[in-house]
Amino acid sequence: MYAIFQGGALDVYVHWLIFALGLGILVTALAVLFSCRSVAGMLHLLAPGTSWRDRCYRGYYRFHAYYWVAFGFVLVFHLMVTAIHVGFPAAGEIMHLAHVIVFITFITNMVLLLAVLTSCRTVHNMITSLVSRSRLGSSLFDGFYRFHSVYWWLLIVSIGGHIVSGLIHAVNT
Repeated sequence: MYAIFQGGALDVYVHWLIFALGLGILVTALAVLFSCRSVAGMLHLLAPGTSWRDRCYRGYYRFHAYYWVAFGFVLVFHLMVTAIHVGFPAAGEIMHLAHVIVFITFITNMVLLLAVLTSCRTVHNMITSLVSRSRLGSSLFDGFYRFHSVYWWLLIVSIGGHIVSGLIHAVNT
């Protein structure tokens, strides 16, 4: 029988842990994505009045900040386990190209995630509550927030590349 992950027992365990944490990132990222007001607006979930879609969405949206926190915890743990186990791409390794693509998409994901975070109104509200000064009215934020949905779409594409190249790398090592 062919095993998905190969190597010693510890390698197989760590690859499964990295895979499970990656699934956790995907689930929490989807929770953040679908509770985002920009995405809800594009999917027409914000109906005027008291429609059932609006009530369901608002109940789901109440936890938007918590989805971000859960996403952050799973992401940091995934990053730590992966960095300790796999390390940085090294020339001459078996799956060097896949490892480099995983690393490049990781860096791209971090930059795009920072763009999504800094253009998120919920994150700005959390920061405002800490510093007691609202930045939401500034023209800089308004210009940056205008592209919030674009940052999401770019992040989704980059995450897809990261997942595919990460699986290729994990299955072949």
